[in-house]
Amino acid sequence: MTTASLREMAHALGLDRLTDAHLAQFGYALEIVAQHVRRLPRDLPPSQEMALVFRAKGPAS
Repeated sequence: MTTASLREMAHALGLDRLTDAHLAQFGYALEIVAQHVRRLPRDLPPSQEMALVFRAKGPAS
């Protein structure tokens, strides 16, 4: 990604005062997120998606 395109994306997010070093970190983070998203399965029906369920317990009696 070019510095100009990274700066445009950062500006769209309200990150107007990033240094060039920060922009490099921003670009790296975008690449890592894109890699992660590509590995996620896309065809899971809702019944097979992982969900964590927490149940609140009442006061101990």
